[in-house]
Amino acid sequence: MIPKVRFGRTELEVTRIALGGYPFGGVNRARNWDPFTPEGKATAISTVHAALDAGINYIDTAPGYGEGNSESIIGEATHARRGEFALASKVGYRGLSGEGVKESVEASLKRLRTDVIDVIQFHGGRYEPRDVEHVLNEGLLDALEQLREQGKVRFLGFTAEEPWTARPLIASGRFDVVQLRYNLIYQAAALHALPGTSPPNGERRETGTKCRSSSSCPTVGCTWRTSGCAGPKRSPGTWNWPNLSSPRSTWRSCLD
Repeated sequence: MIPKVRFGRTELEVTRIALGGYPFGGVNRARNWDPFTPEGKATAISTVHAALDAGINYIDTAPGYGEGNSESIIGEATHARRGEFALASKVGYRGLSGEGVKESVEASLKRLRTDVIDVIQFHGGRYEPRDVEHVLNEGLLDALEQLREQGKVRFLGFTAEEPWTARPLIASGRFDVVQLRYNLIYQAAALHALPGTSPPNGERRETGTKCRSSSSCPTVGCTWRTSGCAGPKRSPGTWNWPNLSSPRSTWRSCLD
């Protein structure tokens, strides 16, 4: 059985392994993969069923994956199994108004053949200050909150490829989950963003850091487990990056 964990600030208990929907919208000629062909579509649908049969209960997709092809495949594969998993999708923000956000989510609901998306996320890479202002204060996040009130989405989140640009959105306190680029090779999120999401009661974080108490790091309530780590000094309420216009991965890993 695949272990489950509580997902962010939601009430969802999800498996540690999820099914990502990008391959159902992306062509890979080198590997002779094309989800737009009948053969590729059939393979994608069987993959979704295999994941659910194996116990995976979290599926994440986006309208940007193949201009809705991924959502359509997942909708076709799961419309009779919707109660078996939590469904996540995404919505853009650049060039969209609040009404545009609503229209995008409504289109996703139709492609996914469902009445509700469990987790809806702004689909981002690097958030510039103008993007943060647009999302938080120009009606986009308000639009998602309205959809939540209508029961069309349950929880709100966002994705980010550059973790340090996620900090203002995390600090807003208006999101339930955040999906950051974080893997064995790229671990900048452990320094730039994950401390800001630490539990206030000092619970252990599962990413290699251990949250201890607010006194050890008043800003984020988290401190590194390993002593002697090199990196920029932190002080309450600030992140100091001398001679850098933006945070970069100039630190060695402090994860154990």
